[in-house]
Amino acid sequence: MNVGVGLALSKRFSSDLAQDQLFLAEEDKELPGDGVDTTRLVFKVVDKFGAERAFAGGKVAFDINGPGLMNGRNPIALEDGGGVGRSGSKRFRTVPEKSR
Repeated sequence: MNVGVGLALSKRFSSDLAQDQLFLAEEDKELPGDGVDTTRLVFKVVDKFGAERAFAGGKVAFDINGPGLMNGRNPIALEDGGGVGRSGSKRFRTVPEKSR
């Protein structure tokens, strides 16, 4: 089968573990805080080129400042997901205090 001439795809990987980083992405940048909102957090270990480090180890723990709650396990062992994990967070409604 002839698929054409030239390079179809190229991907770079690094063997240098010292340059690995933890990548974190959230599904929503902001939550209105109406008590029913939730968002997903996805995290993974990547090499210096951004390629996933499939067999990364360690634990990732989250801490929320303000009214909210982490859904799911916390901390999360990276080994359980092949170097990739996800969790969720829920924002609670902010209720103003009543004057007395």
